[in-house]
Amino acid sequence: MELNMRNYVAGADYGEVYRLFTHMSVNPMIINKPDHNSMTVFSKWFDRHLETDYHDFMIFTTSEEQFVGFAYSYEFQELNGHCQFTVAVKPEFQMTGVGGIISIKFLNYLFAHYNLRKVYIHIYEHNVHSRQCVESFGFCLEGTLQEYRFYNGEFENVLIYAVTRERFHAIIKQMNFFNNGV
Repeated sequence: MELNMRNYVAGADYGEVYRLFTHMSVNPMIINKPDHNSMTVFSKWFDRHLETDYHDFMIFTTSEEQFVGFAYSYEFQELNGHCQFTVAVKPEFQMTGVGGIISIKFLNYLFAHYNLRKVYIHIYEHNVHSRQCVESFGFCLEGTLQEYRFYNGEFENVLIYAVTRERFHAIIKQMNFFNNGV
């Protein structure tokens, strides 16, 4: 599936981003997420984070401009050469490979535009599919935050994965990703 990546557009993308951030199957999986109980509270939270916390916030659509998800970077530390990122995919596109395509395109963007050595992602330990996906893209497990987040009635471990610029580019070259029309 071919996906387009573009910057978030205030107003035009707000509804889709709100629906995905608040979707009952997606929201609990996003580790850096809002605490909200209404659209008004979310709006204030989101606008504040776009200004202060999110370094890049990209929207992903199909070639027909259908919204499929987003990715954003945060805790951006250019001097230290690293940041974290999050990917969210609409439920109807989950388990189709779209999350992987979004991740690859977003990571390629980050490494192409910034002097980053390494990019991190945090994943709940029970999220086996996401773990397998990032491992296939060259991410290595660097640590575990024991009982770090309250999820589904209990405290759950959060795994810290990272990929270096060199490792990412070697894997993408091996996969021939950008020569396959993606």
